[in-house]
Amino acid sequence: MKIWSNQMGLIPIRKVNPTRVALTSYYSKLFIERSQRSVFNYDAWIGKQIVAKGLDKTDNDINNVKVADVADFGLDLPTIYTIIGSRVMSFESNGQYWFDYKNRHRSRVLDMVQVEALENKHPGMVVCGKRDNGYVLVDRDNAFYLVKGNEQVEELGHVEELFNLNREKAPVGMAEISIFGKTMPVGIALAYLVGFDRLLELTKASFRTVPVGTRLQMGPDEYALKFLDETVVLDKTDDKVSMIFAGFVHYHKQIKSFSRHSFNAKDVYFTVLDANGIGLRYLRELDLMNAMWVDPITKGVLEWMKEPTEYVPLLLRAVELLINRYVPTVVEGAEGLIDGLERAKGYERIPGAVYGELVRSIRVYNSRSASSNSQVTMKPHEVWTNIVQDPASALVDDINPIQNLKQKEIITYGGRGGRSSRSMTAESRLYKESDIGFISGDTVDSGDVAVITYMSPNANITSIRGTVRKYDKEKDGSANLLSTSALISPFSDRDD
Repeated sequence: MKIWSNQMGLIPIRKVNPTRVALTSYYSKLFIERSQRSVFNYDAWIGKQIVAKGLDKTDNDINNVKVADVADFGLDLPTIYTIIGSRVMSFESNGQYWFDYKNRHRSRVLDMVQVEALENKHPGMVVCGKRDNGYVLVDRDNAFYLVKGNEQVEELGHVEELFNLNREKAPVGMAEISIFGKTMPVGIALAYLVGFDRLLELTKASFRTVPVGTRLQMGPDEYALKFLDETVVLDKTDDKVSMIFAGFVHYHKQIKSFSRHSFNAKDVYFTVLDANGIGLRYLRELDLMNAMWVDPITKGVLEWMKEPTEYVPLLLRAVELLINRYVPTVVEGAEGLIDGLERAKGYERIPGAVYGELVRSIRVYNSRSASSNSQVTMKPHEVWTNIVQDPASALVDDINPIQNLKQKEIITYGGRGGRSSRSMTAESRLYKESDIGFISGDTVDSGDVAVITYMSPNANITSIRGTVRKYDKEKDGSANLLSTSALISPFSDRDD
């Protein structure tokens, strides 16, 4: 008889770095990313503009630039503050500006008593500079304000206005999705599934249309999607909408050959994508994802997280997470804020294996030419083979009761659908604060250190889906910090 070790799984939707969101279900793992192409990379453009102005001796807008990556993506700060801090620590511009949040107490121009008082009085704002007549603050909408000594607030505008940057040349960010190793704009994928006009409604985009042959008269905060019969003009300042519809800018050479309303039907997308090296199999996969990507188990976890439970709204939510650069380490679930982004997956992986094989069978069926003889064929032994050959399974040891108990408490990042020890970097192997009360201090003494660990007895698991609550020192006590093996071995922490 075999037992499946608990596997460390990740929640279905989470932000893994400042420019990437990961989506995981028993269908597949997906990544939604903010494009790093220079034509769509607003972060790189801002940093480059500030450094260039600082080096230009004929330009007096910015001086004495100190270049350093001081951004802390674990802090929920205004987006523009983090963007500038990822390239520049400080500079002068009609005053002194400072973007190293953790070390700003070292700045000679910032009085921390006054800084903290201002930030308490203006929640959500962060002090980023000082002028002779007051402090400069930036808010969540990336607007800068000058607060003078008599508490008079003066709006300074956005970063382009404040430092005299050319807003018209600022890139529009774009979100991309990876399918079978090919990347395509998220906006194109969404418009294929729901239609262009419906996508405008879902995103609540603010736009205007200009008939072909009419002068656009665009402002510095606008960009255009040119179709055969008309041009749709959108607002750059709406970051979520821009990241979605910038995909049409990316494929502008093909888009301009078709009318706007033709993009409400699916046929035109094959022509546009095929011209960019993305064939019919990718569109078929998109249709299958729309129908099956959210499996029943994933749907339950998403409901617990209070996230969308359908594919299209889930993609829109992923793009929304890319608006700022903050990478959260907690998730809001049914019980409130929960530490960590991981959950324990046990025998639920068996129906997960069945679902994965079902998806593969339907994918093969869809790839065949339509005929009356076509049918969905599922290999019954394939599921059993996957279960039996899973590296995270082992024979039950029922002779030694302690070993049997350890087998039930073991939890691993490996196994089918998990991670290899090669992909487990040093940062991934750290014992995090969110592990307290869930993972004990025990691990194997081999190359799989922190890849294979042991749960605490009575681990803080809150549901059959392996969701974890925060450790409560008063209620849980110190016994939840150690493994069963350590608890039954007196003075084991002194044994060397």
